[in-house]
Amino acid sequence: MTKSRKLFAALTAAAMVTASVPASLISVGASAATVYDDDEIVAYSMFETNSSAEAQEKLEAAIEKAAKKDIGEITYGDLAKITSLNLSKMGLEGIPKAIEYMARLRTLNLSGNLLRSADANAVDLTGCINLTSLDISNNYLTSVPSWYVSMDITTKKIDNNLINNKNQRSIVAAPAVYYFMKGDEVNENALKNKILSSIKLSDGTALPKFFYDPEYPPYDEDEIDSTDVIDDRYYDLVIEEWDLSKYITTVDDKHVVSVEKAANVDVAIRLYAGTGSSDNVNTNTTVKIYFLDGDDPSSVKVRLETLIKECNTYTKENYTSTSWNSFSAALKTATAIYGYENADSDMMLDALKDLEIAKKGLINGVSQSTKKVLTDLITISKNFKEADYTAQSWAKFAQAVALLTEAANNADASVTQANNAIKAYQDAQAGLVATSLSVPATAPKTDFDAIYGENKTAVY
Repeated sequence: MTKSRKLFAALTAAAMVTASVPASLISVGASAATVYDDDEIVAYSMFETNSSAEAQEKLEAAIEKAAKKDIGEITYGDLAKITSLNLSKMGLEGIPKAIEYMARLRTLNLSGNLLRSADANAVDLTGCINLTSLDISNNYLTSVPSWYVSMDITTKKIDNNLINNKNQRSIVAAPAVYYFMKGDEVNENALKNKILSSIKLSDGTALPKFFYDPEYPPYDEDEIDSTDVIDDRYYDLVIEEWDLSKYITTVDDKHVVSVEKAANVDVAIRLYAGTGSSDNVNTNTTVKIYFLDGDDPSSVKVRLETLIKECNTYTKENYTSTSWNSFSAALKTATAIYGYENADSDMMLDALKDLEIAKKGLINGVSQSTKKVLTDLITISKNFKEADYTAQSWAKFAQAVALLTEAANNADASVTQANNAIKAYQDAQAGLVATSLSVPATAPKTDFDAIYGENKTAVY
């Protein structure tokens, strides 16, 4: 921070002791040095981000609520009065410049968005000198913004980004291994796109589309880097090492695998994060490509070994009982054949194929959290009484409860079955129609006395 900025910050801090709004405002951001009057309307560009239309609407609504004015009527004086702003989980791909002018802002929540380091570095929030709580966690930052480091704030969160630190995300390749047999045709561009589109976050979720979208135009034949543009779009994921020439031969204008013995190559993939990002282990991952001679038993054994290792990471609780039993049996057989000293390539190839089929046949079962939803809804359903509703609406409700019970108790219930049962119950509960009670023209004295007691009268 320059001396002039420090002086301004000190003067602003002193002014904040009083309840009055400063006569004029100036951004202390590195990219702005314009003085604005309190009553000057804030240009809409100060609220713009590169976000989707839906995210931008949510952002504007939140700022309008905080400023208590429509977006086109907000002045710099209004910005200076804002003390709290919650912009979490809006899908934002940028931070509005207007926040720099919120000198009295105390709490700011930008968590759970789609913010990258370039978005965070495009603003400078050091002018928000009254901030005591700042949350930029659960985004896609690959480095810590300089203004975040310099701010002395009681509570600030930056965890679950892609920063090389504790409690952070990382990228992983899934699958991390690819196989090609001798004579297999290899389309290098298609393989690059397949590898990039398979990259996920360490928590199992997919990366946002702006990192790599399978619908984007494919790679050019020539190696591209992070600065190359295809159809006006940037690739944020790049393959850094790619040399398959030692394993591929051109035959009849086709690229085919040509190896005499098993070989492999490691392919380094990096999430482009600017200078020095290569040292950030969270933004790097590796894919291994095997080139195998199909006639060599060791080639099939390499494939079988890798598949067994992958399958051993699966857990029974995530799949239906029947599909898991078939998978488990195939895994045990494959493991036994792999460990058998006299196993030939045909035996291992059969075990490999059977295990691949069983793996594909796994059906996602009902998770413990979903089972709890099912059982909770069954418990709630017992509060409803058949006598209170019409026969038609109750029949649908009873059928929906039966579906819940079946999904909760059936070990082979799939996720789809459970979700369908929950949806059916919600619809049936909403569709319950209360029984219409008929009102008699006269009430016999015995019935009247039973309700109101003796010596009571009714006027009508």
